[in-house]
Amino acid sequence: QHRGQPPTQPADPDPGQAVPDETFDTVVVGAGVTGLTTALALVRAGRSVLVVEARHPGAVTTGRTTGKVSALQGTTLSSLTSQHGSGGRRRLEAYVESSLAALDWVAAFCEETGVPAQRRDAVTYAAAPEEVPTVRDEHEAAASLGLDVAWRGTPDLPVPAHAATVLADQLQLDPVALVLALLDQVRAGGGRLLTGRRVQRLRQRGEVVHVLGEDGLDVRGEHVVLATGTPVVDRRLHFARLTPQRSYLVAYRHPAPPEVMALSAGSPGRSWRGGEVDGSGLLLVGGEGHETGRGRRESTRVDRLRSWTAEHFPDAVELAAWSA
Repeated sequence: QHRGQPPTQPADPDPGQAVPDETFDTVVVGAGVTGLTTALALVRAGRSVLVVEARHPGAVTTGRTTGKVSALQGTTLSSLTSQHGSGGRRRLEAYVESSLAALDWVAAFCEETGVPAQRRDAVTYAAAPEEVPTVRDEHEAAASLGLDVAWRGTPDLPVPAHAATVLADQLQLDPVALVLALLDQVRAGGGRLLTGRRVQRLRQRGEVVHVLGEDGLDVRGEHVVLATGTPVVDRRLHFARLTPQRSYLVAYRHPAPPEVMALSAGSPGRSWRGGEVDGSGLLLVGGEGHETGRGRRESTRVDRLRSWTAEHFPDAVELAAWSA
């Protein structure tokens, strides 16, 4: 049911890499965007860094996203506001401030390293009339936290939309291109990468942390950063509070891809944006998220995305489909 892979993939890991017999200032576990950005900050601060990755850089979450970099994230802000109330306002403001700082950092890094990136409006929209109050709540939450959002009662979108909140000047990019540029900069700063080694546990011995795993993996660091989807250290019982999620993406060629990055507010959600691949227009359509192992078959979920795309973007020609 899944034809092909994401348009870009890094090279497979080399299983013959030797495990370094030295102690690093910091060992970073995970070579996604979080781990490699952390590693880059550390090598730029003059620290010795080893990144350990179970698969290859950008595997799993990072390499399979839509590549949207935005402070408007669906209905996240209204959900957080509802959870934390007025007492958590400073934390919400810090969340927005850090999101904007991250956006600026990524934009500057892309310009510095030549990673292609485009500025786009980010849109959260109501695909049905009953979703309008949800979008209104997100708009008001975003505005109250300092984001320069604009309300659109009759949004000009190529899909049915009854209202939208829009945040201009956000960013879209190829996440794998970003990962490879981060890796180049980490290596240029003296950082090292060990791939194909899965970390299973940590062990403190005096002032040194041993990072242990498969195939005799034992690397040492004065500090360790876990930049993985699920932490391997269960001191705070994270495993009991995490729920695995899966969603789906289909990539298409399209003669006139949309100029916005959009996300619907309801369920089932639809995430879509335009772009370019090999000099041709690209359309990415995602959604059908669910708890892993529950609900409809994967093939059924991907077919629902295909049917939705055929209805609203009839000129789209499928390139590949995958899950995230």
